[in-house]
Amino acid sequence: MSDERSLSEQDIESVHGGSSEPGGDEVATDAAAVDADVAAPTDVDPATGLHAVLALRRLIDDLERRQVAQARRAGWSWQQIGDALGISRQAAHKKYPQAVPNVMAISKTNRPPCKLSCPAECNGQCYVALISKGKYLEAVNHIKKWLPLPATLGRICHHPCEINCNRNDIDEPIGIRPLKRFVADIVREKRAAGELPPEEKLPIDPNKPRAAIVGSGPAGLACALDLARLGYPVKVFEANAHAGGALYYSIPA
Repeated sequence: MSDERSLSEQDIESVHGGSSEPGGDEVATDAAAVDADVAAPTDVDPATGLHAVLALRRLIDDLERRQVAQARRAGWSWQQIGDALGISRQAAHKKYPQAVPNVMAISKTNRPPCKLSCPAECNGQCYVALISKGKYLEAVNHIKKWLPLPATLGRICHHPCEINCNRNDIDEPIGIRPLKRFVADIVREKRAAGELPPEEKLPIDPNKPRAAIVGSGPAGLACALDLARLGYPVKVFEANAHAGGALYYSIPA
């Protein structure tokens, strides 16, 4: 929610025609208390002004999330919540009826918490949406922009994205890590069965300096991939009999 209005009693009554009891459960909010909580500080040090603004933004977001969760438990629809918060349109919308070209726009005022909490800043929203449309190859290619080993991380990642998922405020988080594992496995299976084309080899520039990577663990493989994407000839050296490092020798099967 990007609008900074609180869910006031007047808004609740306007949505339900004078009644604040949708489905028999009252959504209790103290508009005055909320306004007091989010009032802008008057004694902000200019040196720390940015931190104060960010803290205020987080406070407003937290208040709105709690209001939305409370309204959903009381049986409100998303349209009713949007109306009460003063949001007159959906995130995906047409700017105006006569818009040229006749396309939809998407409003985003902040990055999602799943992306903010991911150490690699992988865009979970995007590949989850691609998976929901059955676009498995596109989802894997998108994941690999940030993560060179999606099947591995789909099994061992500690998934802070799910811990911070906004869906926690309603029921349970999106299964981002299991979806990553699923899409990596299904693409590998389809490629093995010939249903999908094999992964394209990266173009290497023979005129660039050659690079040597010592160790074929996750860091070494990721480094080799990044250099190969830049066109450098890469050779990976491994002292053990098998590549993979900790992935092969330390993590239980």
